[in-house]
Amino acid sequence: MFAEVVERSRLGDLILMALFSACMAWTKNEGQALATINIVIVVCLALSRRQWTHCATFIAIVFFLFLPWLIYLRGLPRTDEDYAGRLNFGELVAHVDRLPVIAREIGPEMVKWTDTGPERLTAAWGIFWFVLAAAAIVGWRRFRRGEVILLWILLGLHLLVYVLAYMVTPWDLQTLMRTTIDRLLMHAAPVAAMLIGAMWKIGDRGERYRFDGGRLGNTIRSLVWRSAHSQ
Repeated sequence: MFAEVVERSRLGDLILMALFSACMAWTKNEGQALATINIVIVVCLALSRRQWTHCATFIAIVFFLFLPWLIYLRGLPRTDEDYAGRLNFGELVAHVDRLPVIAREIGPEMVKWTDTGPERLTAAWGIFWFVLAAAAIVGWRRFRRGEVILLWILLGLHLLVYVLAYMVTPWDLQTLMRTTIDRLLMHAAPVAAMLIGAMWKIGDRGERYRFDGGRLGNTIRSLVWRSAHSQ
């Protein structure tokens, strides 16, 4: 769907993406952050093409579908786990020393071949992230395509949001990461799977990339099956 929005910018695809983004915003704190990223990407794309109606439609759909939850939140007391309130420049600077710890946890997790114990919630990733890196090297010419660049930006922002949240969390950092990093990487996996397909060479050099939703679905299903049977 994202590739269709980038490639064709049809209003129907944009509306469908807005509906999914609004549903994402209702899914825990990370869902709100990822929905915000979607809004930023789509709005920048629409404004660059002077598609004012597309831009306004997307924002309106996401905002009004998420508005009931925002209204409900106003009456709830804040806790020390209020990530939105803790994400500010002062907190980030105060916890910049956490970056090496975060890197040491995320890096090995991406290249983990086997499950490492009961603290892990999902199975090992195997060669998944290696394939993404290899596809980026082999298909370097595809960095000239707009949808490929936006997909890399989308994946980078996803991972950046997780890094920022870990920097300001009030929980013990290593304990939290060892019980959540698998789930967060699973959130980023669909974008990474799309990138593997987009970066891999398809036909001759001039062939236009078409997003294959069926192939992506099969890839995600195989990952879920492997995770479920590796427990």
